[in-house]
Amino acid sequence: MLGSAAIASKVMQPQEVTMESVQIVQQMVDAGWSPKNITRPDVLTSQMIVQTGAFGGAPGYGYPDPQHVRQVRQHPNFVPEYTRGAAARGAIAQIPADLMDALTGGGGDRNDRGGGGRR
Repeated sequence: MLGSAAIASKVMQPQEVTMESVQIVQQMVDAGWSPKNITRPDVLTSQMIVQTGAFGGAPGYGYPDPQHVRQVRQHPNFVPEYTRGAAARGAIAQIPADLMDALTGGGGDRNDRGGGGRR
């Protein structure tokens, strides 16, 4: 865990180095990340994946492997953190809903019971 703390302190801003960010970095290394290739946006994205349970996990237990983090980061409406410029162009600092539906196997409104449509 000391190595993960060193990586977190290198890539994150000082106020962001917490036990949670160190654990996220450790999960990233366990998932196949090279410690030399971890960046701050990767950690922020991995944190969102873990918190939402994307890619087959329950909320709080997502799996931040490099392939999935890159998939989220490449989405045109995703930014790893909120900025006014990103918001002005429609980007959001969370995993976009259309991508989450694809990742979790869901689709549509969670309250939809089927049988809907125009009448």
